[in-house]
Amino acid sequence: MDRLYGSQPHGLGRRARGDDGASDGAAMQERLPITAPAVTPGANRHGEPRWSVRVTPTNGLQRPTRPGLGSRREGRVGAIRHGVTQEQVAEDPGSGMAPCTPGTERWVRRGWVLAALSVAVVAVLTTSRGRGPSAVGSDAPSEVFSAARARATLQRIIGTEPIPRPTGSLEHERASAQLFTELLALGVSAERHSEFVCGRVGMCARVTNVLARVPATTGALDAKAVVLTAHYDTVGASPGVSDDGAGVAAVLESVRALLAAGGQRNHDLIVLLTDGEEIGLLGAEAFTSSHRWAADAVYYINLEARGTRGPSYLFEMIGDERLTLEHYAGSAPRPATSSAYVEIYRLLPNLTDMSVYGETLSSGANLGYIGHVQGYHTPRDDFDHLDMGSLQHHGDNALALVRALMTAETLSPERSSQGSVFVDVLQLGVLRVSVPWARALAWLALVALLVGGLWAAPRDTYARWRLLGAVLGWIAVLLVTTALAFALDKALRVVTGSPAPWWSALDRVVAMHWLVALALTLGLGGVLRRACGAFATWWGWWALNAAVGLAVMYLAPGFGFLWLWPSLAAALVVFGAGRSPGDRVHPAVWASPASVLLLLWLPIAAGLVDAVGAMYGAVVSLPAVAVVASLLAGAPSFPRRAQVAVAAAAVIGVAVAMAAPVSSDLGRPSISLVGVSPTGAAASSAGVYMLAPPMNLQGEVLPVPLELAEGAEERRLEVLASWSLTAGFHRMDLPPRPPPQVEVVRHSGGSADVRVRSVHPLANFRLRSRSGVIRRVGLATGASMVPVSGPGIGVRGVPGREGLRVEVDTRVGTEIDVYDVTFGLPEGALLGGAPMVTVRDAVARPFQTGDLFLSGGVVDLGALLAAPPRLE
Repeated sequence: MDRLYGSQPHGLGRRARGDDGASDGAAMQERLPITAPAVTPGANRHGEPRWSVRVTPTNGLQRPTRPGLGSRREGRVGAIRHGVTQEQVAEDPGSGMAPCTPGTERWVRRGWVLAALSVAVVAVLTTSRGRGPSAVGSDAPSEVFSAARARATLQRIIGTEPIPRPTGSLEHERASAQLFTELLALGVSAERHSEFVCGRVGMCARVTNVLARVPATTGALDAKAVVLTAHYDTVGASPGVSDDGAGVAAVLESVRALLAAGGQRNHDLIVLLTDGEEIGLLGAEAFTSSHRWAADAVYYINLEARGTRGPSYLFEMIGDERLTLEHYAGSAPRPATSSAYVEIYRLLPNLTDMSVYGETLSSGANLGYIGHVQGYHTPRDDFDHLDMGSLQHHGDNALALVRALMTAETLSPERSSQGSVFVDVLQLGVLRVSVPWARALAWLALVALLVGGLWAAPRDTYARWRLLGAVLGWIAVLLVTTALAFALDKALRVVTGSPAPWWSALDRVVAMHWLVALALTLGLGGVLRRACGAFATWWGWWALNAAVGLAVMYLAPGFGFLWLWPSLAAALVVFGAGRSPGDRVHPAVWASPASVLLLLWLPIAAGLVDAVGAMYGAVVSLPAVAVVASLLAGAPSFPRRAQVAVAAAAVIGVAVAMAAPVSSDLGRPSISLVGVSPTGAAASSAGVYMLAPPMNLQGEVLPVPLELAEGAEERRLEVLASWSLTAGFHRMDLPPRPPPQVEVVRHSGGSADVRVRSVHPLANFRLRSRSGVIRRVGLATGASMVPVSGPGIGVRGVPGREGLRVEVDTRVGTEIDVYDVTFGLPEGALLGGAPMVTVRDAVARPFQTGDLFLSGGVVDLGALLAAPPRLE
């Protein structure tokens, strides 16, 4: 017993007999006289054997200290060494120092009840508030935004069973005319603005924007205008009910409600419904570069969608961020935003019309919803999949922001380089702090946790080393979980035969990663808790969070709030975390920062999946680890039976995900068909190309279904847009269509002015110079031509009879590809005796540009140049 209890590393032997503080070596080594320990056998409330130790000093002195940290054996030794009146339980799976008293059992029960309540309350709140508002019916007051009225307006514009309306199609022209009629019906002065524009992705078009202007009711201090905008064109594969029909409907319904409410308006409102967004933001380019109202526009509100459901987020801001956040947070009935969404959007290769408006001196807010991304740019973007709650949320927030800006005294932008870290809290309000202050708070959280950890931990070096061990242990948990997530991703691709298995079974894949992360964190966290003790495990997790948060504040501050506010909550309670008996963290202590983390991370976890999918398991797994670890760190030990059940659920989740089909009703392979009917010597290569878009960041594509792949050749279609990869080519006879008519109008030196016409009243062309460069392009009847760069361009919406003018550099070569493009594949394209479109629709769906038919081929300008020039 002397070997175990004789020395007093904390000085318990000093003045044990009331000496006056002598510090000689003998006095420093005095031993506290104790009686032999009394060992008492017994059983706990489950009938399991237990024993307890009671140590009593013989001299009557009692100086209780906190027990040490460690494993079950070391915990008992520490308790006997440092605590002079403590009962200990030998077989506690979570800590070696849990008092075996009825109070301890109540402590454990209270901890788990509090944990369950925290999880339940936060989960219910985030789920219910995250869905957005309920749709308002058509009988709502006139000054209120109604999703039902907005839907009815959209149905008048595009029909109850809409079809795609890409720029350059007749359906697009009809929608443009109906928009003009709807604006006139609101009692505002409307107009259509047409312009030939070339964009930044190799596309040109004659676009037609539909505009109106609502004048201010009072003299504004700065006489500026707010622009409420959305685009009405679609891609060739999608009816575009959400992208961006819902935005157009929300704009019109907001204007109606604004006019019905009346009241003071200090600024004009410009209604801008743009064309050509899907082919290069062309309508926005036309407005900012040539329309007379563009000089008055000082603030833009753009409505978008990259899915068919979900809350309407403020996901991008331009110009004066302070102005946007103050008016949005102060007016939106259910604000949904965070600086993390802004950071994520910057990382994604997506563009909207706001990208053009951001190049001006204006400010602006981009609002959009992104749920059910599998329907984006596909036939699934229809009325059946439009979420009315999303449309209501869209309109409520847009209308509120418009009203706030219209009544503001000034809209003069004040650009600031500081930025801010912000997040909505359950769509009740927006918590915002400037980046310098956020960094200062991050430093404060880290320092407070470091100091609090050293203060609350036992006063021996071994226990403090365990604090560091806990931090390293949590880092190991994160690394192991991330590695396993990547391994599961690879296994999923191998087993399913698909490079993007999450596309058709997103819910299964997400559930698998959450279950695996839960099981892994439970298991590894339990090992860490037994090795380091409850307090060190709790402290290690939150110290790591504070350190990560501080680094993020300097690298990508928009994400910083995810670590800042939970770490600050932990810093506020750290000084009481280690004062509980038996090396237990008080339930209120560990549940407080965990609840804060849940409030912030659960909405982000769902938003991340919607934004980037589950193409990388770490995107799903790391939020799961953060949520689970925050609940477990410092909590009472998790029952082993429950751990086994979670592990079994994870195994089942992996098996179910591995059995996910490559194709499902929601997530089919995306394949567009492009029929090519070349002229001349190339006529024998007529056939249909199958184009499959990339489904992940590596550029891998979904495998072509066997029904389409059998007999297909690998061949690339160079003349088409670069977004697509050729998945196969089927040789077949296609119905002949008249090729475009090409003639040289004038030529001199190394350039030729070429005119291209079509038999179609509204024509679309694809041109590619094989060896030279296309310099300029414009309408044949236009006064000027627009400079372009690169060997190839696409042109939409050209009056076919007048045609297109193209200036080609012929100093290197004179061959160009000229194709007349129409939407849809002819019925004569057969595969196995059935129409190829029918075969495709049974196993896949069109995507992006949709099905196209190209007629034309190679034109040698050399032969045309030999003829006398014609001047017109």
